[in-house]
Amino acid sequence: MHTKIRAFCRQDDASTAVEFSLLIFPFMLLVIALIELSLYFATATVMEGALVDVVRSIRTGDIQEEASLQAMEDRFVEEVCDHAGYIARCGDIEYEVRKLDSFASDASVNITSEGQLDSPAFEMDQVTAGCVVMVRLVYGYRFMTPFFAELWSNYPDEKRLIMATSVVKTEPYDFNASANCEIS
Repeated sequence: MHTKIRAFCRQDDASTAVEFSLLIFPFMLLVIALIELSLYFATATVMEGALVDVVRSIRTGDIQEEASLQAMEDRFVEEVCDHAGYIARCGDIEYEVRKLDSFASDASVNITSEGQLDSPAFEMDQVTAGCVVMVRLVYGYRFMTPFFAELWSNYPDEKRLIMATSVVKTEPYDFNASANCEIS
């Protein structure tokens, strides 16, 4: 009887399978976490790029050339979605455009407990040449894997907020208009 037990203990035919079965779960968790975080950071980078694109259009007065405030907003949304729409849901991107008195003005953000902008302003009709303008994009990234969503989300519905903000002074694109901000 003892020889059969000793023979069984000396066999290592399935030792690799046992080791693999013990390590596959932590390895897969690590791979999934890397993919999930890569998608999150890619989304944040794309949102920053969309902000840069739309701010350039505001800075140079391209968006302000539209006939109405609604046309300006439609063009703004179109430019943001053209850049960010392939990785972020366009309908979930919130935005705020405010004219500021100076770079020292309060550009604080009000976020609701659900992770949305609280009464975002869209003041493009007030932005002329030489104005200081604050542009903010907010996107609630939803994690795909439940375990990581519980760890990394900071808002309900397994969301983590991505926020991109830029404060710039518009270029002196309209020298003859009387409603311009201070151009210096």
